[in-house]
Amino acid sequence: MLALRDRVIACWEARVRSAIAAAQALRHPMLLDTLPTFYDNICESVTPGYQRARAVSGTSIAAEHGGERARLSAYDHEALIGEYQVLRGAIADVLRDDGVDLTHAETAAIHHAIDGGIKDAVNAFTLVHSALRERFIATLTHDLRTPLTAA
Repeated sequence: MLALRDRVIACWEARVRSAIAAAQALRHPMLLDTLPTFYDNICESVTPGYQRARAVSGTSIAAEHGGERARLSAYDHEALIGEYQVLRGAIADVLRDDGVDLTHAETAAIHHAIDGGIKDAVNAFTLVHSALRERFIATLTHDLRTPLTAA
């Protein structure tokens, strides 16, 4: 799987750019963001002998990805989730095209990793949007207080 990393990521990028409108505005490094590291974690989770039992264990990489999408893009939660769904398909298609047969346990580990990534990313995305909303309301309230007091 690790040897196919560049092909999986290239496939993912092409599909995300065509499927998610907000992704078209992002430059290559910003679109990739933490995806290569997340993919490496998935590879480690399905490799015998690695200590990483699950791709999302002991890492905040998916949460970082969700937070970055909230702060630096025009993404909504559906676009964020869509990225992970596209990743699932890109992994499956590239591995199949290359003749890589996964065991049931390996396939389940990949699905678990992506589902966990979705959960972590959406939680972080929501927290960042909440904080931005609260900051906006606090600023608006402060800015309106002075004119209202004078009136």
